[in-house]
Amino acid sequence: MKFLKALMWGSFILYLLVLGTLLFVSSRHGYLVYDYTFAEKLRYNANFVPFATISDYITAYQNQTLNTDIIVRNLGGNLIAFTPFGLFLPLLFEKLRKIGPFLIVFISILTSIEVTQLLTVRGSFDVDDFILNIPSALLGWGIFHLGSKVWANWRYGEVVNDEFH
Repeated sequence: MKFLKALMWGSFILYLLVLGTLLFVSSRHGYLVYDYTFAEKLRYNANFVPFATISDYITAYQNQTLNTDIIVRNLGGNLIAFTPFGLFLPLLFEKLRKIGPFLIVFISILTSIEVTQLLTVRGSFDVDDFILNIPSALLGWGIFHLGSKVWANWRYGEVVNDEFH
């Protein structure tokens, strides 16, 4: 059991390293601008209008004004990037198996990531990231719960299956 727990923690840390690299190192804003004022950072690197970025990508796809790979990587990536997060949090922290605490912790982490991207100019603060990342994490959370039920049924299947014999 200790090996399994260590494997889960190792996998989570590896995932965090890959995610951190994608979000902060190989970001689409790979340059640092030190002389921006905070107001300029907000203006150029933040979107507070829900669905604005998503809408821009959809429009660009319809008008064929942006490479489809870029659209798929950005929208699709945001839709799946945090699925492992939603799986690992309840797996490693029992208190996060309930939806309320899970969402509070995840949204806090996501807010920290977005603000850090804005302040370091390694990405942008985008409310649409929340719109895409929260369902991604909830998918992982749901997979955890579904997997838990399947595991419990498999593990204790003899007792459950005896009712049907």
